[in-house]
Amino acid sequence: MSLWDYIVWPFARLMEFLYNWTQNYGVSVILFALVVNLILLPFMAKSKKSMMRTTRFQPKMKALEKKYADNKEKYQQEVAKLYREEGINPMSGCLWSLLPFPIIIALYSVIRQPLEKMMGISSEGVQKITEWAAQNAGFVSTNKTYDEIGVTDALHQHWDAAVNALGDLADKLMNLDYSFLGMNLGEVPNWKVWTIDFANTSTALPALGLFLIPLIAALLSWLSMKISQATNPTAGGAQAEASMKTMNIFMPIMSIWICFIMPAALGVYWIANSIFGIIRDVVLTKIYKRKLDIEDAERIAKEKAKEDEIRRRHEETERLRAEGATVRNNNTSKKKMQIIQAFLPMRAPQRAPQRAPPREEEAKPAEEAPAQDYPEIRAFLSGLLERMGTKADIEITARDSKGVVVNLSGPNMGAVIGRRGETLDAIQHLTNYVVNRGSDKHMHISVDAESYRAKREESLVRLAEKMAAKVIKYKRSMALEPMNSYERHIIHTALQDYEGVTTSSTGTEPNRRVVVSYDRPQQTSNKPQSREWA
Repeated sequence: MSLWDYIVWPFARLMEFLYNWTQNYGVSVILFALVVNLILLPFMAKSKKSMMRTTRFQPKMKALEKKYADNKEKYQQEVAKLYREEGINPMSGCLWSLLPFPIIIALYSVIRQPLEKMMGISSEGVQKITEWAAQNAGFVSTNKTYDEIGVTDALHQHWDAAVNALGDLADKLMNLDYSFLGMNLGEVPNWKVWTIDFANTSTALPALGLFLIPLIAALLSWLSMKISQATNPTAGGAQAEASMKTMNIFMPIMSIWICFIMPAALGVYWIANSIFGIIRDVVLTKIYKRKLDIEDAERIAKEKAKEDEIRRRHEETERLRAEGATVRNNNTSKKKMQIIQAFLPMRAPQRAPQRAPPREEEAKPAEEAPAQDYPEIRAFLSGLLERMGTKADIEITARDSKGVVVNLSGPNMGAVIGRRGETLDAIQHLTNYVVNRGSDKHMHISVDAESYRAKREESLVRLAEKMAAKVIKYKRSMALEPMNSYERHIIHTALQDYEGVTTSSTGTEPNRRVVVSYDRPQQTSNKPQSREWA
């Protein structure tokens, strides 16, 4: 036996069992389609769920496409990142949908060669039976591809004589009756409808029924695709929609062609498979729509809670920085020091000498300080940005008496932010150094650009949770990339209540990094506290 024979064997045994059970070839083909659909149901359900999940993320993908319209490589990277974070495999929906094709090819082999595949008769035995049918049962070969169908039908018409004449081969023979609803499913439909003799109803009605089988198969194929598209809108933009329109035309035409050149039994299978597919698609859509609605609600609530937590931590950190309650890391990287040395001559305007405090009798009641424009900060940053070859709008907001927040906005903020915010950190460090130089009062200045710090903090929290999940899954420690002290503090804070992991920092600046270690269940109460910031 060849490899293909091993593949076809289970399908042949299934058809044999169904025919022996029903004694009706058409019903056997329909039940065959039902069994195949039930076997493929778990795979098709997985495919359907994947396709529906992919469709639900189309708004995000369209936003990415609009954002990176001029950078296709970056767009592809961001889409791959989105798929990775959400656990989506865009190819899984396509792969499982290809399974029915080898099955229909195997069924075609069973239908075309009933003597060899269903009855298990050797080639020599088939030759002997064919010769007997030609001599004694009136069999005439008109199409060698389907000779075995003709021989099997001739044996059915002369069954008793065949059993008595064929001896040992008779034990393997099956009395297959191809008739179904007045049609012979072993015949190939005739597309030349005008050649049908409608005056003779005994032959015209079966011939017309065979002619309608390919048309019904094509109609149901088209209807199945339309229902699938209605319940699961096309993803991928205008190009994918154009491709789907082409498939809507091509697939029904292919159905008609296949059903007009192959035995009518295959057309019956095509019709039954389309009907079962439509039912399956409608039911799975209702089930997964409800489940995905629940998942989306939970995901949105989780994202909102995470954003609120990030905002709270960010505001708390900024408050502590403004109050001077944080401990700055003195191990400044070489890159920052180079920037400081390069721009150190750009000093802010000299402050006017401070007046001595008034005598007690001249002291006036304390009043609220008027809003300030902070000309030192504005002048220094304007000069610094000009030296960097960029322009930005400078918005300065006073948090309290001890700190201010500077937000930069403009067309080229990527150069201001730099890789992982390194340039922005250097600008902040340099601004604090220059503005507070020579002053007996320290004013903390936080420099941001296009809300980068909040976005970076959110990204780091996601990274921390993803890394913690990996550590628990593989039960081994994992190190993150080198980060500054503030970013390491965010990682420590995000995982301080994460069950099953502990965090620590290792290395020296500027290559100091966070290590996420696996913690056994009995030790989960010993959570690390960040030592990066007070």
